[in-house]
Amino acid sequence: MILIVGGMAQGKTEFANSFKNLKVIDDLHLFIKDRVYAGKSEDEIMSEILLMDIDNAAIVANEVGCGIVPIDKKERDYREICGRILIRLAKMASHVYRMVLGIAEEVK
Repeated sequence: MILIVGGMAQGKTEFANSFKNLKVIDDLHLFIKDRVYAGKSEDEIMSEILLMDIDNAAIVANEVGCGIVPIDKKERDYREICGRILIRLAKMASHVYRMVLGIAEEVK
């Protein structure tokens, strides 16, 4: 599994598509957000992600922990859970990339 993170519109999906032998799971942060708003726990969301056959995937997610901390508690919970899930996925990944201005920086 390859994990690709970065800010909005930084070329993450295009980079993920360059790995021809991997399926692309795009916008994982939105998948997580939907589950948080549905009342799911971090472990429940992680279990759903693990069922996606992530071993042969390039997973793409926006970094959501930078910037202004939201006033809304649900939004803060989402950012926290998303960050923790991405940390767990990064530990499992064979490679982790951070995208900035269309340039991939290998983190792991």
